[in-house]
Amino acid sequence: MEHIVLQCISEVGIENVTFQVLAKYLGHSRATLYRTYGDCRNYLRQIHEACLELLDDDFHVEPRSRELELDEWWTRVSATLRSPYGRAFLALRPFVAVGRGLEALLRTEVSWLRRFQACIDKENVSARLSPLMTTVWSLLVTASEMEPGTEAEQRLRTFALTLVTGYAPGADAVAAPNVPSFC
Repeated sequence: MEHIVLQCISEVGIENVTFQVLAKYLGHSRATLYRTYGDCRNYLRQIHEACLELLDDDFHVEPRSRELELDEWWTRVSATLRSPYGRAFLALRPFVAVGRGLEALLRTEVSWLRRFQACIDKENVSARLSPLMTTVWSLLVTASEMEPGTEAEQRLRTFALTLVTGYAPGADAVAAPNVPSFC
């Protein structure tokens, strides 16, 4: 069902998504959607959460060096976010953030991304790392809106790696100044 809603968003634009439009895509009546979900915004929040669960699977990596793990899931997740469904998911984000704000949205998204949390928080100290997790997630979302391999995208990737590992790639594991190592 999430893919159908994302297809709808991709084709008509988030600003044009209503229960009437969704009913046509889903093969349900508008009345059924209202009875089941209450309002369109509530339904789209549920779709957003379901998409996060699907996206979380992209964070599964085989254990190895932190740099290689980060690089693998960064590449995989940013490719997913660059896909047509990923673009629709990104368009959905501001819509579900209304009334809560972007910071609350970032925290909510990170709370649904359990595998992402595990990738960032190897020592299981999530309360201390929550700002780190939301920052890295925000960097990843921002980078996914850039052309892959560009200097700007690479800088965001490198910055995220530095935040997570405490050292810059290619710096022979020398601690970056003023960046604590959590791993």
